[in-house]
Amino acid sequence: MMVLDAATKPFERQVRDALAEVYGMRAQVIMGRSRVAAVVEARKLGYYVLRNWGTGWSWHRIGHVFMRDHNTVLNGCRAIAAQLRHDPALLRRLDRVLLILQVPSSVCPGFTAAFVDGRAVDYALPSDRSPADLCATPGCLSPRCM
Repeated sequence: MMVLDAATKPFERQVRDALAEVYGMRAQVIMGRSRVAAVVEARKLGYYVLRNWGTGWSWHRIGHVFMRDHNTVLNGCRAIAAQLRHDPALLRRLDRVLLILQVPSSVCPGFTAAFVDGRAVDYALPSDRSPADLCATPGCLSPRCM
């Protein structure tokens, strides 16, 4: 797993590089104009990370980084927030990005993770839980739970 040195790269470049690793594509593709679903999801997740973990980041500033309009960023963040409520795979990708960035995890404690060489590679939802009630977990660090 790549761990980024926060002292040498601006946060937006760290996010871009973490997304590229998690999604298995070049950062230039994520920053480009592609409308392929996986690329669009990666880009929206980048908006979401910058908005929630980039202290003081405005919609305009995030839009400038991704060369998008602030309304595109706002709608992308809303879409990701809604999707995170019912998509454990997206929540795992978000957690992997945050793990690379070395910021507090977004994954609710209701998830259990398998680690290989220090990297979260698989998650299992306890059998008595559904993705819909992850946000009810006390102590969850996810922005949507705070």
